[in-house]
This record gives sequence, structure tokens and C-alpha cells, in this order.
Amino acid sequence: MDPNLSKFPILSYIFSQQDPYNYPSLPPQIRQDLLTRFPHLPDPSILASLSRSIPTSVTQTHSLLRSLGPRPDPSAVSAARSKITHIQETQSSLQEADIYKTVLRLEGLHEDYERQLTEVEENLGRLYCSAVEQMSGDDEVNEDVVRILKEAENGVVERVELSGRQLRLLPEAFGKLHGLVYLNLSNNQIEVIPDSIGGLKKLEELNASSNHLQHLPDSVGLLLNLRILDVSGNKLNALPESIARC
Repeated sequence: MDPNLSKFPILSYIFSQQDPYNYPSLPPQIRQDLLTRFPHLPDPSILASLSRSIPTSVTQTHSLLRSLGPRPDPSAVSAARSKITHIQETQSSLQEADIYKTVLRLEGLHEDYERQLTEVEENLGRLYCSAVEQMSGDDEVNEDVVRILKEAENGVVERVELSGRQLRLLPEAFGKLHGLVYLNLSNNQIEVIPDSIGGLKKLEELNASSNHLQHLPDSVGLLLNLRILDVSGNKLNALPESIARC
């Protein structure tokens, strides 16, 4: 992943499992330390859950930076800044200044990428705990959720009202409620909306306000009938680009 692997071990591990050709394995000591802290990380269900939470922009930016070449070394960045200052003071060739500005723009892209990786890495650490809880505690699934899923086995469920039920997780099986038109998950403690929500092709209104969401899955963009989306009162910094298709 190019930046210091020890700073982003969870991301590095996940990418190396998904695409070992483009993402090298972690060094043995870093891998050992990582799996000591996160022993369930190799579990396929945990790995899949964390993988789905990684924004596509991470891999897109990685591909872009690889195409632009290596990151400028600090001395080159410092020299470029000095050259630009000198050109501006002496009013020398602006064309020459553009060359050095390109170096600074490339460095800026790398800095932004590292900030993005830091945010995603921290989020993965939190989501890991939630995923382990979900894996080890089916009894933690709210009784109302279980009832709704059972009802769906016997017929079409169009409206689901789960506001204020102290929900911490939403099972992947919710993505099988293909007839769902209205879903209210507001005022709970949900940290992750499962990627399977993209299967709710008829969904027109989704209220997930006042939860603990830090991101939405890219699969939200598959909800082509969605007319109302309320995610206020969460910890979202941005919405997935795929949502523009809704």
C-alpha cells in the first residue's frame, strides 16, 4: 500500500488477502503483532465484513498514485518549494515554476491519501469489535429483527419500523427482504449498515438517523427506487459516490 505498513496493518492485511499480486504480505513481526491484537481477523466472515467497509476511493487513489510514479522524497519537495519562492521573487519563467508545482501537487496527493488511510484504519479497528460481537452473539440480534425475518419467510414485508429498539447491528439477512419499501432504523446504536442492503431493490425510504454510522456502503447506490434517505445525527464525513445513481 506504499505508506508505512506498520501504520496501517489492518488495511495492509486485508488488501494482501484480497490481491496479493498488488499488495505484498505484511512482514512476519507486524503480522504477528496484528493477529495478537485482532485474533479473529483471518475469519472469512470478519474479513468480508471489514472489506466491505473500505471505501472504493482508497483503491482508486492507490491506483492513481501508482500511475503517477513514486512519492517525491523530502529533499525534492523542499527544493521545489525553494525554487518556486525564488521564481516568484525574481519573476522568472512561470513555465519553470509549473514543473515544481507539479512536484508539490503530487506530494499533496500522497499526504491526503495518508490521512484517508489513517481514518479508514481507525474505523476498521472499531468495526472489528462490532463484527466479532456479531459473530459470537446471535442472541444479541433484537427479537423484533428475528420476528421480521421469520415473517419474510412466509410472505412479502413492505414496511419495517425499528426506531428506538437499541439495535447495535443489522443482520446481512435483511438484504433478502426484496419487497421492502420503507425501513426505519432511527434512534438506535447501529455502527454498520450491511452491504446486503443493496438487495432492497424496491426500497423507497430509508431512515437511519441518530445512530453511530461512520460510513454508508457503496451498495446504497443500487437502491434505484430510493426517494428519501435520512442519515442525520450520525458520524458521517461523506456519502458514497455511488449514491448519485439513486
